[in-house]
Amino acid sequence: MPAAQDGPVTDGGPGTAPAVLTWAVPAAFDEWRTVREILNSYDPPRVFSNTFLDTLLP
Repeated sequence: MPAAQDGPVTDGGPGTAPAVLTWAVPAAFDEWRTVREILNSYDPPRVFSNTFLDTLLP
């Protein structure tokens, strides 16, 4: 696997770079806040959450 120091691939695997999950993905969608609020409303106690979703949808 090619080294990607600042890219979307980290030692943890593809799509695990914090900057991608916390800035690049949300910036790609105009209604990110609305989407996040709707998804969080479906599972308020976050029973079906995991580390990836907690990072992507804080």
